Amino acid sequence: ANILHMRVLFIIPGEESGNSMIFSKRQYASVATYCEKSACFFLKSRTNPLVLFQEFLRLRKVMKELQPDLIHCHYGTVTSFFSSITNLRPLIITYHGSDLNFVKNEAYYKEVFRKFLSNLSALRARGIICVSEPLRKKLWWKKKNALILPMGVNTDVFEPMDQKKVRAEL
Repeated sequence: ANILHMRVLFIIPGEESGNSMIFSKRQYASVATYCEKSACFFLKSRTNPLVLFQEFLRLRKVMKELQPDLIHCHYGTVTSFFSSITNLRPLIITYHGSDLNFVKNEAYYKEVFRKFLSNLSALRARGIICVSEPLRKKLWWKKKNALILPMGVNTDVFEPMDQKKVRAEL
């Protein structure tokens, strides 16, 4: 289907306000201008089972209203797993880094569990986006099908500059 005629639901962890997950929020805002209809669902918790159940009920309501053709989930771990088991719509997952990379300060069992959920979700995904090639290599399955789509700094606003000069200006 043509994106101009699609209804897309983005699922992003965290709060709607603030700068948390700003790259995902900006991508949603950009993609939404091209879609027939879109919405963004902010997953309020990734750790509290009661809140996750409440979020499941809230997501069902949003899904019923929007009737999305596609779900685009940002971040693996609980967010992608939640997205993969709560609906049967085509699912795209964007992996950003900490969902597939090991984080130094986390307990080992938490790291393994997060990687497991991220990779298990990939099995359900119709499309996978990784923000870098090294990240794609960390997928257990479907890595050959994963698209590399860098995300981050807006190069129309920011450009590389001499570090010493910039520090002097600051």
